[in-house]
Amino acid sequence: MTVKEFCQKYGAKYQTVYKKIKNHKTKTLYGHIFKEKGKSMELDEYAEEFLKGIPARINELEQECIQIVEQNEEYSDEIDRLNYLLRQKDTETDKLRSELIKQENKYHEDIHALENTLAEKESIIAELREEIEKLHAGLDSKKGLKALFGNKN
Repeated sequence: MTVKEFCQKYGAKYQTVYKKIKNHKTKTLYGHIFKEKGKSMELDEYAEEFLKGIPARINELEQECIQIVEQNEEYSDEIDRLNYLLRQKDTETDKLRSELIKQENKYHEDIHALENTLAEKESIIAELREEIEKLHAGLDSKKGLKALFGNKN
């Protein structure tokens, strides 16, 4: 079988076949390729079997490439979907953060108001204690006077 016949039979490219022959003619294909002057290169059955792996391997690689492209498209779609979900979550997070900041500010205002109210109440309590002490002091001095002078009622 000639190289031309081989390429037609297996759908291989001449350049690819000649390159493989060149790379393997002194080792694997030694003694299996014949060329007489002025004639086409002839392949024996062993060389044909060895070389026919070329189209099969090319088909295999093409199928792998197709699968990789399809898988990349699936990954791209999944990445787009996940990015969309991430943007939604970012928006939700921003809304929650804004709401938390509002609540925190309100709590600080409420705490400040309660601290002012507490300070006012403590001031009133201190004034009332002073009055109570004065009243006790007055009562004690009345009792002391009564005890000293007796009860004249």
